[in-house]
Amino acid sequence: MVLCKPGDTVVLESPVYFSLLQLLEQSNLRVIEVPSSVNGGMNLDTLRFILENHPVKAMFAITNYNNPLGYCLRSRKKRELVRLLADYRVPLIEDDIYGDMNFGSRPDTCKAYDKEGEVLLCSSFSKTLAPGLRVGWIAPGKYYDQVLNMKTLLNIATPSINQISVAYFLKEGGYDRHMRHLHNKLKTQVANMRAHLLRRLPKGSRVTRPQGGTLLWVELQKSIDTFEIYRQALKESILIAPGQLFSIRYKYTHCFRINAGTWNERVQTVIDRLSVLCHQGFERQLEPKDQSTLGIFSDENSQRLRNIVHHHREVQSAE
Repeated sequence: MVLCKPGDTVVLESPVYFSLLQLLEQSNLRVIEVPSSVNGGMNLDTLRFILENHPVKAMFAITNYNNPLGYCLRSRKKRELVRLLADYRVPLIEDDIYGDMNFGSRPDTCKAYDKEGEVLLCSSFSKTLAPGLRVGWIAPGKYYDQVLNMKTLLNIATPSINQISVAYFLKEGGYDRHMRHLHNKLKTQVANMRAHLLRRLPKGSRVTRPQGGTLLWVELQKSIDTFEIYRQALKESILIAPGQLFSIRYKYTHCFRINAGTWNERVQTVIDRLSVLCHQGFERQLEPKDQSTLGIFSDENSQRLRNIVHHHREVQSAE
């Protein structure tokens, strides 16, 4: 709302976190996707073509341990991204919510290369400490006044006790100690789940190997429809996010995202059962309908996919 008005065009990585797609839909914004890969991140050549041919008002990106692909843009590419957007005077909203959840050294941000104040850096303690704290921050660059005014309009009060508690935790060194422990724990848990998935899933399946965060992106054979697997898994209280949620188009239908933030015997049993469902999907050789030109939140896809998001959030809340 600070950077755009209804009808404006924004650019996103693809695949991208599905709740953002819903937010943009509710804001009546047009979305253009930039294809991204697990190893290289977003394609800057495609982004340059988009900027040359469309009146883009803003870009949103998760540059560190991306949701859902898990990649981390290299520093050189972050610098190039900031320079490219600056050439076209397009602000970048950089979500760094996973940046502290590294398995090695802490990656830098696009904000580090921002000389024009065009990068709005956002983050939160919801992933590293507790989602219930509702404490986050933004470094909005030259948009400080507009962001402050919007914050006052939307939420004039802030959770002061929560903020004071987090500030004290930071000041006394508790956060650094907590993160050192969390880094090692997450690295082990993610590696264990990834290895178990590769052992159990149908032959030819691929699982990302992130260097931070908790998310794994699983790619099955293209004949498998992960929406059907999602439906069957949900009946058994197993939650995955089918790939078609992560695009405005009917794409990634053979992929799904899974959270690897916890690993124990119960989770291992759940992965075993999920893998059985994937094998059954392979045996059925389900062919997704050809709906490549349909918007994911429009027409006949709308209600079905809204139900997925609703169920996804409902189960997460129950947990």
